[in-house]
Amino acid sequence: MFDLAIVEFESLLSYYNSTYQDLLNSNSFSTLQNYGVNVTGPGITVTQMSNTSSSDCIQDCSSNPNCVGCTYDQSGNCIMYEGSGNSISFVQSNNNTTFVQDYNAKVTILITVNGRLQQLIAELRKSNINNSLTQLFAETEIQLLRDQTVIQSMMKKQNSLENEYSTSQIMTEASYTTYTTWVFVSIISCLIAIIIFYLTVNSE
Repeated sequence: MFDLAIVEFESLLSYYNSTYQDLLNSNSFSTLQNYGVNVTGPGITVTQMSNTSSSDCIQDCSSNPNCVGCTYDQSGNCIMYEGSGNSISFVQSNNNTTFVQDYNAKVTILITVNGRLQQLIAELRKSNINNSLTQLFAETEIQLLRDQTVIQSMMKKQNSLENEYSTSQIMTEASYTTYTTWVFVSIISCLIAIIIFYLTVNSE
């Protein structure tokens, strides 16, 4: 049990650190080895493909602007998630590799992994651990607590940008509707003026 927890801790910590850097550097994909990710929500569409390669799985996802991420297993199956999910969870599996490109999905997974790492540290501290592990856990815990604030700030900033974009899009659509209505009214007014002029000339 202790060995399995250590393996999970090391695997998750490696993924966490690389994904955290991905977010800071805005890289397109982060890779989660030995885990599958479940993305659920009213706006999520799941597409499953078989007899494919991991590179094809990534390519299909990267070429789709709505793709949140994809999970590939050693049997050649690719599961692609599209849309905007409100729930993201991960499941440990030695056969799966998950590739995530959506910013919000990365942040959500980071928060989840951050919490799981803190939970593992609390569980492992109950066992007899050597000094090197004690120091590693202490340093990691400080890092996780510090990162929590940064990650939450990232999420708030992203949500703010998305709200600004939505507001801007609504205003643009409203302006376009107003412009279209004005053009339509102008055309109708011109037609009415021409008809009145034509009738006036003919009555004379």
